[in-house]
Amino acid sequence: MIKEPLNRTMTWKIENFSSLDKVTYYSRIFQVGDVKWKLLVYPKGIYNGEMNVISLFLLCCDCDDCALPEHNFFAEFKISIKDQINNENHVEKTGKHWFTTSSNEWGFSHFMPLKDLLDASKGLLMNDALIVEGEIKVMSNVK
Repeated sequence: MIKEPLNRTMTWKIENFSSLDKVTYYSRIFQVGDVKWKLLVYPKGIYNGEMNVISLFLLCCDCDDCALPEHNFFAEFKISIKDQINNENHVEKTGKHWFTTSSNEWGFSHFMPLKDLLDASKGLLMNDALIVEGEIKVMSNVK
């Protein structure tokens, strides 16, 4: 097993948040080591508005070949929605997961309530834009 300490971050600005009408949106690909990742957002939650939450996930783009053990990846990660006013009250959640063919995304179906996200005093949604950040802290794979 190869394990390397990493500090790889990808920042994704999602504009026109109130106009998003698809169930899911994907960030651009970002690479950590040899592995490609994306962030995934469900603007109205994974249950399409039933829970009034936003859902955020980390997706391993290289898990199409995860049937091979050398393509199973472990990641310790953090996903944040950034405070755009004070830059200090970010909403953050951390996770750990083995990404495989059958489980190539992992994250938070109830990342936060939409009412909190839309509360202007929290500074998370400014000028109808949201800043989501994904950080891979530790990554390893089976060899």
